[in-house]
Amino acid sequence: MYAIVATGGKQLKVAAGDVVTVEKLSALAGEKVTFDAVFLADEDKIVVDPEELASVTVTGEVIEHFKGDKVIVFKFKKRKGYKRLKGHRQELTKVQITDVSAQGGAKKTTRGKKVEEPAEAEAKAAEKAAETPAETPKAAEAAEPAASAKKPAASKAKAAEKPAQAEQAEAAKPAKPARATKAAAPKTPAKGAAAKTTKAASGAAAAKSTKAAEAKEDASAAKADEDAKPAKAPRTRKSTGTAKSTGTAKSTGTSKTTKSTKADKPDADE
Repeated sequence: MYAIVATGGKQLKVAAGDVVTVEKLSALAGEKVTFDAVFLADEDKIVVDPEELASVTVTGEVIEHFKGDKVIVFKFKKRKGYKRLKGHRQELTKVQITDVSAQGGAKKTTRGKKVEEPAEAEAKAAEKAAETPAETPKAAEAAEPAASAKKPAASKAKAAEKPAQAEQAEAAKPAKPARATKAAAPKTPAKGAAAKTTKAASGAAAAKSTKAAEAKEDASAAKADEDAKPAKAPRTRKSTGTAKSTGTAKSTGTSKTTKSTKADKPDADE
């Protein structure tokens, strides 16, 4: 008899007594675990129906947890200067298969949890029953109407207390003193103040007008002075022909004098 189980996103073929390596389980070493069967072969009988496979149990015992061989992960992109090198070791669990049965004796649990045997489950149920005292059905029926009768009475008492409390709170509050209201009479400006304001306004207007007149007179005087100034004569440049003529005259004179001096020197020696 052998079965195919699903664990860690993979399927494995197992039989009683086999030691298999699976993805890491959360159970400790020495604990029992169960696996979900996907296929069962018992001599000539083959079970594939999910309803029949629900009664199949594949149990095992965790031996140890370890890491697999190192795997090198290298990434490279040509002409981009991109290189990445990483190593990885997968965490694994070694399990020894103890039993493959088609009767479904123990309840299946999730991967990595300890299997509860029937004796342990019965002991836990007995402890819970001892901790919580059992109530008879007659006592429960008698307690229900009593509890329902207490609720409306309590609600009525609370509703009667609320208006009485509100009246007491209002009576305890001190009366607020009435505020005296005065009629707001329109304020009229005094005669002397009105006269002062009119005088100040007239004085300011007169000062502004005199300043404006003085500014206009100064501007007109400045314009008259500018008009009275004589116009400047335009500058004239000297002609270049005269300069050239003078230069040539000087150069010719010097050349003549040098020739005469050279001619006179040998006569003096003689």
